[in-house]
Order: sequence, then C-alpha cells, then structure tokens
Amino acid sequence: GGEALWLAYMSVPNVEKASTYVEDQGGEVIKGPLAMQHRGTGALVSDPLGAQFLLLNALGGDPADSEPEVGSWLWNELWSNQPQDSFIFYQNLGRYDSIFGQKDYQILQNEGKWRAGIRHVPGAEFKVRWVASIRVAEPAILLDKVKQLGGKVWVRPGESVKDDNKNIAVISDNLGAFLILHRWQPKDKDLAEE
Repeated sequence: GGEALWLAYMSVPNVEKASTYVEDQGGEVIKGPLAMQHRGTGALVSDPLGAQFLLLNALGGDPADSEPEVGSWLWNELWSNQPQDSFIFYQNLGRYDSIFGQKDYQILQNEGKWRAGIRHVPGAEFKVRWVASIRVAEPAILLDKVKQLGGKVWVRPGESVKDDNKNIAVISDNLGAFLILHRWQPKDKDLAEE
C-alpha cells in the first residue's frame, strides 16, 4: 500500500553522483536521475532507513536564502529512530555540520545556515520519514479547520511529551501525510544559538 507524504528536497551539485552514494550506503534510487521539466535534474531516493526524499540540481541554481513568510514552507525534519546513523548519512551526502538544539534533536547546517533537523523518535517499529513544517501565525486556531478538511490532530500546542512547546502542532492531512504547524519567529533561532 502507498503512503501519503510530503517530499523533502535536497540540493546537490551532481544528482547521479549523489544517487550512487545513496545506493552505496544501503539506500535506494526509486526513480531517476531524470530531467524534471522547468525544475532541473532530480532523483527520488530513500535513505538506508527508508525515508524518501528528492535529490535535486535546480535549473538556475538554488534560490537565495530568505525568511519564510507565514503560510510558507519553513523547515524539514527527519524523524528517525536511529538519529546518529541518519546524521552520518546526511552529513556525508550534504556536507552538513551539526549543532544540537534540544535533547534528542540535531540541527543540520551548511555554510552557517540552518537547513534541516533530525528528531529522535524511539521505537524499533517506527517508520523513519521526513516531515515538513509550515510557518503559521497561530497553530491552535487552525486545528478545527484541519479536522473539518478531513485531517487529524496528533499533537496540540503544549501537549508534547518531550517539551512544552506552545508554538507547534503536529497534524496529518486528509491523506495521512504528517505536517508540523509552527509559529516561528526569527528570534527563536537566535535563542537556540546562544
């Protein structure tokens, strides 16, 4: 059976070379490399633990870094039950450095910029996956709308077992794909770096 998910994209200079690395490390090239019309060259892959993502060499290069507006994609997190193995795989693939944000959480950075996070989710049966985050003004006021549209609320703001974060809600959409609704302010990043 298929599973609904949002795909994280990873920018790479050479999709074919990156695809070979994925296979050499025990991952899988599901489709590609192939020319993606108006997008560049891409390959759908899964890492050695099964998390799917897209390798991309974009036409015209990567977009400039900018602060995401409310309603825009904010972040991608890898939910992994083997975070150290995941970190090593992605560190070598994307040339990332790591900083630790909170307990059981790593932030992947490249050229001094935050790029993604790896969250430790315990349990051998857990399916490792990338989960997208959307910047919202207030996650709590969107939860009724999520249910009306056929989605499910998994974690309400302030309900997390690991922290009391009132800025985040975890939902799945009407097809079951997980999303994080995040009230994020630029000062949040500054505080985490102190």
